[in-house]
Amino acid sequence: MSPLISAFVLLAQLSFACASKDQFKHWFPDWNATLSNIIAQDCAQQYHDYLTNSTSSGTSAEWAMPVIDCMLDAVSEPTKERMSSAAVVLGLTPTILSFLGSTTTETALLAIRRPLLSFLLAIGSPSVSVSRAFEYQELIEILRIREGRVPLPRFSSGGNILVGFVEALLAFAAVANVVELGHRLGMRTVSTFLSGITFDYLLWSFLAVILYLLGSLTLRLRTRELSRDRRRNLTQKLTYWIANEVTPSICQNPMMLTRTPESYVFLLMSWLTAVGTVLHIVYGTVVLSGILFISITDALIVVARYIVSTLCCRMILMYELAGLREASQVQDSMDADAVEDIGISVVKNSS
Repeated sequence: MSPLISAFVLLAQLSFACASKDQFKHWFPDWNATLSNIIAQDCAQQYHDYLTNSTSSGTSAEWAMPVIDCMLDAVSEPTKERMSSAAVVLGLTPTILSFLGSTTTETALLAIRRPLLSFLLAIGSPSVSVSRAFEYQELIEILRIREGRVPLPRFSSGGNILVGFVEALLAFAAVANVVELGHRLGMRTVSTFLSGITFDYLLWSFLAVILYLLGSLTLRLRTRELSRDRRRNLTQKLTYWIANEVTPSICQNPMMLTRTPESYVFLLMSWLTAVGTVLHIVYGTVVLSGILFISITDALIVVARYIVSTLCCRMILMYELAGLREASQVQDSMDADAVEDIGISVVKNSS
């Protein structure tokens, strides 16, 4: 069994073991009053059994299913049709976000100098842009400057600190939005996929971080930083790390990367990242399309919030990558195998 599948199975087992009894108490605003009345009047006995486990000693799904069945019997057919429409919209969300999100290579490139910001962007953008298996995005293509580009403004040292603060603030806001939204979905809806589980939506969001970590490892298997001074002591390394984290990429010191020859491990990690991205989208589609008891209006708000977080993270990453391009000064007319300038320099390893 592959490590990715083993990790997923373990997380699923832990989710069953830690199932919550906080469902069926609150709902999304549109149907909150209606569903609360159904619980109180039509499904009171089933809900009591759910809270006390008096009808089953099995999994949380067995505790929750009688309540779900009772509620589905109590709601009208038009309401069920609207729930189905909401499920379709939510099920499309992972695919939509994959078109709006970043690739693992782009995020991994930022992680070389700003790993904390890169980690926050990975959490705040819960879906990864799909790449084809055995196809790898070259750094030289990411850093190549496009003709007619809009130049980035350069700020003073105080302005750079302000830009770094705004980036961190937006990244934390995106993460908080995704975490709160995942928790809200778990508490105010139920799922046909994992009934009785309250954090399967958070699980979907955080599984994307594994993909970004795989992408970062893949990048490091293909490149090596030459500009790092390994003679620094721990205090100097910590100071250097903090300075990089709070400084926009366009204003950082030069960095040189060398491309190393491809290896079988690199090809394997690249393939695992591509396949894992597809599996993550499939898992998110299954989880989100199985949501019950949410209106189309509330579903659209959920989708909009996910999109806002993804676009916010994408905007920050694109600004940082644009800064790397400005620093590297990689022109289309230059030799892609030997590029050297004041920012990031990408050179081909002769070995």
